[in-house]
Amino acid sequence: MRVPTRRAGASWRPSWQASGNNAAERGLRGFAVGRKNWLFFQREGGRRTAAILASLLATAKAAGVEPVTYFRDVLVRIDRERDWSKLLPHAWKEHFAPEVER
Repeated sequence: MRVPTRRAGASWRPSWQASGNNAAERGLRGFAVGRKNWLFFQREGGRRTAAILASLLATAKAAGVEPVTYFRDVLVRIDRERDWSKLLPHAWKEHFAPEVER
């Protein structure tokens, strides 16, 4: 009896290519853990608020901005700044990060 060398339907994958989705699962872990905490936004629009904050957090990380520093500074500036597009993470890094880092 001949033993097959690989399963039927299994595809060949180069050694340099990742064989799983661990990185994607790690990226979503925060959402899975935070789900119960988001129940306590205590209003109808809580889901929307959580989505906006999660989006800003992910964008800040992608822009290479320290999220705590970014949120702290934006909360101080939000009432004075007329052009809110400057408060988005990529623009904030360009306009305000050098001032905050001093």
